[in-house]
Amino acid sequence: MQAFVTRYVAPDYQKFLNVTSEETNKTNDTYSFVLQPLTDIHLKSTFMAEFEPVGNILYVYLFTILAILILVLSCINFISLSTARSAYRAREVIIRKIAGSEKRVLIRQFLVESSLLAFLSMALALFMTELALPAFNRYMELDLKLSQLLNSSGILLMIGLILVIG
Repeated sequence: MQAFVTRYVAPDYQKFLNVTSEETNKTNDTYSFVLQPLTDIHLKSTFMAEFEPVGNILYVYLFTILAILILVLSCINFISLSTARSAYRAREVIIRKIAGSEKRVLIRQFLVESSLLAFLSMALALFMTELALPAFNRYMELDLKLSQLLNSSGILLMIGLILVIG
């Protein structure tokens, strides 16, 4: 970095101030540059004179924890509603058992039903997100697109959530 400053910055600095290199050395003028990783510029920068306002990584962590908490609460709600509904489905289970259905077939049926319900819920959530995204973008002055979420890792995450919730 020092070689870069000496070779490229110092001549422009001296030309701008209309001084020679000897005069610069006598006055002990100093200037320095600080390197910052590109990944830290938007959320972790502590410099005063940024080109545009920077975010705060704490808000990202806070909203991530909040989203996970909402997801856990909705999963608990889904499980409790499924458990409450199981009393009404007890007759169906009894009739199926009398008809000769095996325990593993019944378990598979309930798991497939709840996974299908989780899949339909995810599809509905994506549809509602697509509808609400333009208004959200205008309000927040952003340019978010649903296609940013529908990449390979996003789809794997959604499939994993569907299977875990189901």
